[in-house]
Amino acid sequence: MLTSLLAASDLSSGSKPAVWRALLFAEAAQARHAVLHVVEDDQTEARLQEEMRSVQKYPDGQLAAFGKPKACDVFTRAGDAFQVISEVAQVCDADLIVLGAHGACSRLS
Repeated sequence: MLTSLLAASDLSSGSKPAVWRALLFAEAAQARHAVLHVVEDDQTEARLQEEMRSVQKYPDGQLAAFGKPKACDVFTRAGDAFQVISEVAQVCDADLIVLGAHGACSRLS
C-alpha cells in the first residue's frame, strides 16, 4: 500500500506534468506527498547561494498552479541530485519516487 510519495522536479516545463500526476496519484491513494527540487552544487558558492534564493519559492508557485494539496511538503536542497533525492526519500519514508523529463529535453529519441 502506498503511504508516502516524493516527486522530484527540476522546475522545467517538462517536469510539470510528472509533478501534477504524482500529486493526483498520491491524493487518490490518500498518501502523504512531497515535492523536491535539487540545485546542483557543482558551481561556485556565490552562484549556488544565488540559485538557492531564486528557486526557493518556485516549487510553491508551481504547486499553487495545480491547487497545492494541504499536506504537501516542499523541499529545496543543494547537492548531487541522485544522492539528495535518495536522502530526502528516506527522510520522507517515501514508498515511491516520481521523476519527470529532465530539462528542455522532454522526449527520449
